[in-house]
Parts: sequence; C-alpha cells; structure tokens
Amino acid sequence: MLQTQQRFLDYLDAVQAELGKASSVGDIQKNIQAIEPLKREIVEAELIVPVVGAFSAGKSTLINSLLGAGPLPVGITPETALATELRHSASEYVEGIRADGEADRFDIGEIAALKEQAQQYEYAKVFLNSEPLQEIFPLVLVDMPGFDSPLNLHQSAILKYLSRGSHYAVLISVEEGTVTRSAQRQFSEIHEFGKGFSVFLSKADLRPDSEVADIAGNIAEQLEDDFSFGGSVEPVSMDDGQSLARMLHAINPEELFGKLKRPDLENHFSELDGSLNTQISSLQKDEPENREAIDKLAAGLQELHAKRKRMINHARYSTNRIQTIAEGVGADLENAVEELTRHTWCCRLFQLGGADLENAVEELKQLAQLATSGGADALQRELSEKVRTSLVSRTKKEMERLHQEIAEDLAGSLKDVSSTLFSYDKQYLEKIPPVIREESELLKDAKIKPAAIAMTGIAIPLLIPLLIPLSIPLLGVAILFRRDIIDKIRKRQEEEIRNQLIGTVIPSVQSKIRSELPKHFDEQVNALIDEQAKVLDEHLKARQDEIAAAEQTKQDAMRDIEQTIAELTGIRDHIHSLAKLATLRTRRNEK
Repeated sequence: MLQTQQRFLDYLDAVQAELGKASSVGDIQKNIQAIEPLKREIVEAELIVPVVGAFSAGKSTLINSLLGAGPLPVGITPETALATELRHSASEYVEGIRADGEADRFDIGEIAALKEQAQQYEYAKVFLNSEPLQEIFPLVLVDMPGFDSPLNLHQSAILKYLSRGSHYAVLISVEEGTVTRSAQRQFSEIHEFGKGFSVFLSKADLRPDSEVADIAGNIAEQLEDDFSFGGSVEPVSMDDGQSLARMLHAINPEELFGKLKRPDLENHFSELDGSLNTQISSLQKDEPENREAIDKLAAGLQELHAKRKRMINHARYSTNRIQTIAEGVGADLENAVEELTRHTWCCRLFQLGGADLENAVEELKQLAQLATSGGADALQRELSEKVRTSLVSRTKKEMERLHQEIAEDLAGSLKDVSSTLFSYDKQYLEKIPPVIREESELLKDAKIKPAAIAMTGIAIPLLIPLLIPLSIPLLGVAILFRRDIIDKIRKRQEEEIRNQLIGTVIPSVQSKIRSELPKHFDEQVNALIDEQAKVLDEHLKARQDEIAAAEQTKQDAMRDIEQTIAELTGIRDHIHSLAKLATLRTRRNEK
C-alpha cells in the first residue's frame, strides 16, 4: 500500500477514534458511519495510466515487451481496436465491459476474438499473473485506441480516459518525426484536463541514432514551448519494454494518489467540521432558538425542492448554449479549412511536384489508389478529431458557466436560512454557494473562497454523452493523374475541397449539433440541477438533524452539557490537527 494511501486511512481511523469518544452524543454516530465508504474508496483506488498515440504507433508492441509475453494482439485494424486495461491477478482471464457496466468473461486465449467484437464493448479488462504489473500496482496500464480514430466508440473511450487517467504515456513514432497535428491536439486535451505525461519516440530502431536524437530533442523543445513540458523524450525500439518500465517506476504514485483522493478527504473534513460546529452551537443555545432554527431549515428545504422543480427542463439553461456551441465548433472548423484542404490525400499528391513528380510515376499510381480508396477515411479522421476537440472544449466551457448559474439559482432559495446556518457554524462561509455570500448583508464583507458545496468546477464525465455521433459527409473530389495537367488542376481541386468544407461539411456538423445535442445536453442540465440540489438538501437536512439531536440531548438531561460541549470542542480541535498532519487543506492551514 502507498504511504499516502496509508496516511489517509490512518487519518480516517484516528478521526473515527476521536468521534468515538462522544459516540452517544447527538448525531456523532452518523459522523462515524459516514467515514466507512470513504475508507473503502481509498483502499480500492487505482491510478490509471493510458498508453496513447496514433494508430500503429507501437503501443501494443511496447506493452507486450514490458510484460514479456503477448496478450495484446497487434496489427489489427482501427475498427477493431479497443481500450484494454491491464491488471495483475493470480488467475488469467479477460472481461469485455458493456455500456451498462455488465461484463462478459473470456478465456485469456480469446482476447483477439474479443477485440474483433469491439463494437459491443466500451473497454476490456485483461487480468494477468504478471510480475511487471504487480510491481507497478496501483498503476493500471491501459492500451488505448489511436487518438486519431474516427469511430464514435473510440471517441467515447478517449473522453472516459481523459477523465479517469492519472498520468499518460504518449508514443510518437519516429516515422512521424515531429509532433503532428493529431498529437498536438492530443497533448492539448491531456493538458487541459490537468494531467501529466511522459513521451516516448517509438520505433527508434528504424532511424540512425543521430537522427533519432535530433528528432527527440526537437519534440521536447516543442512540448516545452507549448505545454511547459520539463521532461525528456525517451527513444524506444519496437521491443524496448524496459524503457516503459523505467518511466512507470519514475512516476511518483504518492503524488498522483494525493492529487486523486485529497479533495475527497478535504470535502469530508469540511462537512465534518460543520457538523461538529453545529452540534456545539446547538448545545450552547436555548430551546426556542434551536426550534426556530429547525423551522427555518425546514422552510428552506421546501423552497429548495420547489426551486429545483421550477428549474428542471427549463429551456433557458440550454437553448442559447446549444447555439453558442454550434457556432463555436463551426468557427473552429472554418479556421482549420486551409489546414484540412492542404492535408487531404489529393493535396498531398500534388505536393510532390517538379522533379519528384517526374521520377515518381509508380509511387504516384500507389498514392492514387490510396487517394481514391483511403483518402476519404483520412479526411474523415481529421474532421472527426477536430470536431471532438472543439466540441469538448466548447461544451466544457458552457457546462462550467452552467454549473455556476445553477449553483446561484439554487442558492437563491437559501438566502433566508444563511444567517441561521452561519450562527451555528462560523465556517459556513467556505461551504456555501458564492451568491449567498455576495447578497447576504451579514456575510457581505467575507473574503473566503467557497469550498466543494459551491460546485463551480466541471464534472468531466458529463461530457461523454455529449460527444454525439456526427455523420460527416465525405468529400467526393475526382483526382486526375495525367502529369501534363496536374499543375493546372491543383488550384481547382483545392478550391473544390475548400468549397465543400465551407458549404457542406461545416454546416452539416453544425446542423447535427443543433438537432442531436439538445437531448443529451438537457439530460445533463437536469443531472446537474439534481446533483447540486441533492448536495444542498443533504447539507440542510444534516444541520437540521444535528440541531434536533443536540436539543434532545439537553432534554434527556443524562449528560453534563458543559462537559459535553468541552468534549466536542476538544474532538473538533484534535481533528483539525489530524487533518493538518494528513496534509489536508483546511481553513486554518490552506495558505
């Protein structure tokens, strides 16, 4: 077990022990029980490391070399590629995971057959009795489909792992020689989601060492300029799994685990601190004041529920945003028209030119065949990738704005109870949506950042259903290969491609977004409303129950109230010290 993992568990055990000192007081038993699910999450947490790159960059070959065996089929077509998680297990088998989470089990020897059924599954899990996998645990390697794949199944997989991935191993083939447009977008997505990455120059044995060193240096410089990448690009041959092993062992899993689970512990600490503050304050107040607070919280809950019902399915949350997203994606594609035009297969043919053209008749024939049979697919991949990148970025921005708007709208129903909550929990300022702080005279001058309950960040998984199946029209450009007229028709061909992109392809993409996105978007809007309303509902109910339980403790007269207050205050202060030792950010030590 990782030291950070054990430290977090030790912290939660210590918190439970502290709370146990007053387990018979008020609602303390609920606080104790709430820790168990968090402990299970910490024990079961994994650090996902996707191995990504363009199709045929050598991902499966490199992973197989690391494992010293060949569980992953190589040389398969893009249509059968499937994200494959590699996990250590004493017994070896394979699972195909469907969209509903159900798993179909296969013998280890049937993995190739599983991948041939890729369209039926979202991803696969391969369980191997492998020492290298055991050594890198809790890191979990994932052999990913190419980031340049046009398949909607792959697009969804890419988004899922952008959300789940902790660190990325990115392969760039030496045959590409540079950070391609596809790789650039890939790094941008990883960087945008705040993930780290290591970079390998694969198939290095296909070039002289001096050339490989120059390529690796140039790629590192480009990544440093674009993404502040401070590492080096590691050249690896087709079967150099040891380089991957060195990279994996160089990753700091302690740091990754802290980044993954610390926010959950900080949120729990914030809620627990509020609970203890409320119970202490309730014991200090008289019965009429507590009864009045309970009634105000009950009224606040009713207004919160009514507000949620009014917000569900309200058109104002989505109508304008759908248009904004469609226009944004269209603008991004229009800005890329020249790039798309230059890099279709037909334009690449014409770029041969001059003496190369005169001496490349046979090569020209082969390229002509590729252009007529595979050119459309190449352009389809390029378009699909650009649409995905733009759609994710534009939707993410709109969802972030929407998150804040929903939080503020729901918070409006809590204005009347904000002063009540503040009177019971002086730390309430860092737990409430910003609008309450801004509009409450009592809290107007506070300068404290809102904590998790404000929920102003974007829930990445919500983007996955929004990557809708876009049916992009293919370019039917006739390409002629008579050498005496190639120069004459080059500009005409490029103009025809450009016109089709602007006049047909981009409007079609925008039309698909406008017609198909609303259903998915509305579902996610309602999910966001429900999510935020639930958090606020649970927060208010918990405070209501704690006040009622504390008042009952006083009514029972079975304990010395002053002594009980002192006990809870000591427990609260000790938990603050424990949180600091566990390197959690709290209001007292966040700076």
